Amino acid sequence: MQKKEPNQNESLHNVIYGGIATEAMNTFATGPFLIAYALMFNAGNIAIGFLGSIVYVGSLMHLFAAYLLNKKYSPRKMSIVSSLISRQCYLIAAVLAFFNNSSYALPLLLICFSLTYLCGGIAGGAWYPWMKYIIPQKILGKFFSLRMKYMMIAQMVCSLFGAVLIYYIDKNYPQQSIFAYSFLLSLSFLVGMYSVYTFTRVYDIKVVIKENIPFYKKLYASFKNEKIRNLTYFMSLLNFSTCFATPFFTAFMLKYLSFSTTSVILLTVLSQLSYILSSRYWGMVADRKDYKTTLTLGLSVFSICILLFILSIYTSFILSCVLLIVANILIGFSGFSVKLTLNNLPLRHVSEEDAATFISVINVCKSFAAVISGICAGGILSLFEKISFSRWFEGAGENCFEWTLFWIVAIFLCLITLLRSKKYA
Repeated sequence: MQKKEPNQNESLHNVIYGGIATEAMNTFATGPFLIAYALMFNAGNIAIGFLGSIVYVGSLMHLFAAYLLNKKYSPRKMSIVSSLISRQCYLIAAVLAFFNNSSYALPLLLICFSLTYLCGGIAGGAWYPWMKYIIPQKILGKFFSLRMKYMMIAQMVCSLFGAVLIYYIDKNYPQQSIFAYSFLLSLSFLVGMYSVYTFTRVYDIKVVIKENIPFYKKLYASFKNEKIRNLTYFMSLLNFSTCFATPFFTAFMLKYLSFSTTSVILLTVLSQLSYILSSRYWGMVADRKDYKTTLTLGLSVFSICILLFILSIYTSFILSCVLLIVANILIGFSGFSVKLTLNNLPLRHVSEEDAATFISVINVCKSFAAVISGICAGGILSLFEKISFSRWFEGAGENCFEWTLFWIVAIFLCLITLLRSKKYA
């Protein structure tokens, strides 16, 4: 007897449940938890920049996913199989806590997370065109803003749980603190497996493709299409500018200001709360106005956030804390507009027939830009530290001018993107 396919209503609910589980998985495995875990392996700036943009590594496999879709493979089966493989790497990364003194531990950690997101990227490449068919265009903005809101609630709850766990371990078993992160990676594996289950509860589709057109010709058509080419360029620039600074917010607070991991996570939770509360506002702006307005406001606020990080270098500790509280609130507020634009703008500009290839090309390019951005940011910061501008100024704090210059570069990139958004968004 053939198994009955889930209906549209059940499928939409499971898209939300899967998003919540995936967000919980990523919260336990990435962000402040991953940066703090990597610092225990003596990770440098370039490694931190790479790990900070690790979630984008998987998108580099979207083209391979588009190739498989072009061969009429099932997007649901692709998502399930590739996700099952990717989740296993979290367990390997968790075991590395037992070998943190080894010189091979950090390279293995980088390899583990690269494999996790490369395999998972196939699922992501199948997921976007899949959603293009399943979610009605008229509710696209409202549906994704609702889904993103629930995902952020999950992220906030998981962050608080992780912060409490790390605080307890640091206070009572300081020598074993690395195993708190190992435990969180194990939880990532478990909730990740549940997210795979939700894929089985979303109805499958037959991807509509243009017959007798080879995949490489579709790929070429993506770059030949001026609208798609301009959109790809702009999406890449947007991701490059925002991902330049984002991984180093956490590193700055942990390394330069010497905040505890728990304090940094609590500030991150504050940012997530702001993200959640702003979701409805940004969803209405995107649907009633346009993404150009959404992005202009979001990037302007994001630039102000970076400016507050600069000011925190030259003020007292108490005032620095106040500035960083405000900055993290604004990071959450502006972050939702940027993510909503990155997710939805391509869906509004491509047809159903071209969705698999065009969206994959856009995602690969913008993700490549994000990864390169994180690595470049780490290299630039390391270069500034090597030059050591601070030693030229008597009484200057260690690395204060290096961090100032780094944040100025980040603001400059945001301003360039803001100017380009008027033409391409």
